[in-house]
Amino acid sequence: MQVTVAAVIAAVESLGVLVYAVIVAVAAIRTPGTVSAWPAEVLIYLVFAGGLAVVARGLANRRGFSRSPFVVAQMFGIIVGWTLLSGTEWVRVTGMVILAMAGLGLAAGFSPALRDHLTE
Repeated sequence: MQVTVAAVIAAVESLGVLVYAVIVAVAAIRTPGTVSAWPAEVLIYLVFAGGLAVVARGLANRRGFSRSPFVVAQMFGIIVGWTLLSGTEWVRVTGMVILAMAGLGLAAGFSPALRDHLTE
């Protein structure tokens, strides 16, 4: 059960980061004349989304290598979610959702059941 929960959380987070990368790219393209590093920013988000997808697949296939990066990603999620709590109403709601998912992810990541079901 913990393996499935962790894999689903990682997959949803991967999709969320991918959607955010697309939003950043579209917003940058629609704003002509701005000098920005948006291509690099989008590339970083795409790499992170791809990494989370690999972690989700590793968890779904019960691979032990995927547990540590999953837990680290949840810690980043807590930092991001906490930071978003100081924003406007919708930003705060987004922060709360990210915090909830990261909290569930940490609980799943540190659970002995997950450790016992992953292979080396």
